[in-house]
Amino acid sequence: MSDNVRLDLKKFQSTVQSTRLSMASPERLKIKLGVTPGSVSIFGLLNNVDHDVHVYFDEQIVSTETLVFHPNDNTQTWFIKTGDVMKFVQEMGFEPNVVAL
Repeated sequence: MSDNVRLDLKKFQSTVQSTRLSMASPERLKIKLGVTPGSVSIFGLLNNVDHDVHVYFDEQIVSTETLVFHPNDNTQTWFIKTGDVMKFVQEMGFEPNVVAL
């Protein structure tokens, strides 16, 4: 989702039909994605060997031509075509879910 949008966890939970959602702790981020808070991006999927992370994109952001990510640390920013992002997620073995946030 865009960095200027605030996530309503209760609405998101209802949208994805989940019973319980919360933000991951720094320890869990490190274990599941190999990243620290502030550095979370789709590139963390490279480290999720269990393939137990679900990937969601806000429908507004995927309507743009380019998406912006940190490459697993927040010292750089990469601009990547949206179609290439979706292709990357799928080729990593994950389903890119698009939802209204």
